[in-house]
Amino acid sequence: MCFRTLVTLLTLTIMASLPGRAQRLHLENEIRKIVRLDDDIDLNQGSCTVIGIIDGDSTYTYQWGTLEHQSQSPVTDTSLFVAGGVSHAQLILLTYHMMQLGLINIDDSLGRFQFREFSGSRLNTFTIGSLLSHNTGLPAILPELTHLKADPDDDYKDYTETAIDSALVVRTKESGPEGNRPFSHYNQYLVSKVLWAVKDKRVHDNGRMIPEMSHTWFLPLDALKARSIPAHYTAQQRMLSMPHFNALTPAMGMVTCMDDLVIMTKVLLRLSVQSDFQKTFLDARTTRTKKGIPLSKGGFRMIDGHKSGNIYFMTGLLKGESAFLCFAPKTHTAVIILHNAGVSQHILGHQIMRMINYQYTRTY
Repeated sequence: MCFRTLVTLLTLTIMASLPGRAQRLHLENEIRKIVRLDDDIDLNQGSCTVIGIIDGDSTYTYQWGTLEHQSQSPVTDTSLFVAGGVSHAQLILLTYHMMQLGLINIDDSLGRFQFREFSGSRLNTFTIGSLLSHNTGLPAILPELTHLKADPDDDYKDYTETAIDSALVVRTKESGPEGNRPFSHYNQYLVSKVLWAVKDKRVHDNGRMIPEMSHTWFLPLDALKARSIPAHYTAQQRMLSMPHFNALTPAMGMVTCMDDLVIMTKVLLRLSVQSDFQKTFLDARTTRTKKGIPLSKGGFRMIDGHKSGNIYFMTGLLKGESAFLCFAPKTHTAVIILHNAGVSQHILGHQIMRMINYQYTRTY
């Protein structure tokens, strides 16, 4: 079955699997119980939260709040959020699609693509696989770029491609590879640089390779301001202006909504049981991060869910927004959260995932 046919069938499945009202309310009550009983979970820093749950063939979404504190406009499943680190999942799917088409190989090095800005640099030895798995030694923060952070509320506004490339050349000249370095958005930046360099009309339009994800863009939020976009708040509930990611947009600035993330996660779940996808993107890499968290070869963080098998997850914490995505191939379950404040949603996400796989009593 071709990749696009798979996506189309999954979209039709999502539309056809509308759960009964009683089941939906039962699950919502369980979520509210988690929020009420866990002191580490507080959804009040922002003004809205959208939660998506995939449980086998059933899909549930829940919306709480309004687009901003003083607004009467409710958040919806098509309201737009910046995905932050969850953007990486789209890059993984795009990489896989291009591999299927024979355009790239997971062992291809940057040198194959002959980027003039990297001429003579050790960057040319990095492979697509080492970038996705964060085995390059690139740091989470490049000191060479800190002078560009003129606006403390909009860190990446002035991060141009030229500035990032120059900083990476300097950084890799000074230090050797350190495979247990932390998760770095610059690995994903270099992956996107490769994917965008391959020009093929079968692949993508500015990174959008799933046509059914009609509310997803690798564009600044400013360009989409006529659409439903929640305000952005810090953890202290101070409103922020729209963020800009400039050249880092493909790595951490994907704009999307709950409807589209459900489609994307359904694709991940279906592909996760295919041996080629599993071996290339879901198998654990040989080394762990400095914090001891296992990473998959595709860059997913991993935890052992015991009965539910491996759980793969990504987080997208920004100053004014937070995204979370996790899925368990063995039980075909997933949780997605979008929140419009800079407060991590990973505790809530994992609590809901645990409830679905261990404590949840289905009423059907």
